[in-house]
Amino acid sequence: MKLIKFTVAAALLTAGCAREMQLPTDPSPAKLTVAADAAGRGQSASGHVDQISSPFGVAVIDQYSFAAVRTPQGQINGQFEFRAKYQGVVLRAHGEVECLSINGNKARIAGRVTQSTFEGGIPTGSSLTWTVTDNDEPGRGRDTASQLLGAPREVFCAAAAQYPEAPLRRGNIQVRP
Repeated sequence: MKLIKFTVAAALLTAGCAREMQLPTDPSPAKLTVAADAAGRGQSASGHVDQISSPFGVAVIDQYSFAAVRTPQGQINGQFEFRAKYQGVVLRAHGEVECLSINGNKARIAGRVTQSTFEGGIPTGSSLTWTVTDNDEPGRGRDTASQLLGAPREVFCAAAAQYPEAPLRRGNIQVRP
């Protein structure tokens, strides 16, 4: 796979001098909706990822929620909400899911940013990509997720690689093949 253009965490390293942003709306999955087919069948992945720490050794806390559906006809519908806090600055990005690939309990998702409070690091129109693993319901297993990365969605959607994932401190992932 092509080298990743940027990571959200790397973009946040430059955010220390940015002015304080307004807190984003609640990114809980209940506030994100997707259009499923009438029979309710198809593949889907949804969830809320809370408190994944950066592997880069900086105090960055990522949170994101997403809901994505692939209908039996192959149409992808969904949206995501991302926010991160770095040195007191809250950054927010919202977008539409454009790619969903499910293999068992693992999902690969890519989306296009439609709104951003940090145009210098996560510009509108850019791609965010991530992977998640549903390891059963909370308390039975520990779901895992990657950080959102800035890989080109065309390359990411065509590849089969899974990003490195970490256990969720809080949150829940649902993957339905």
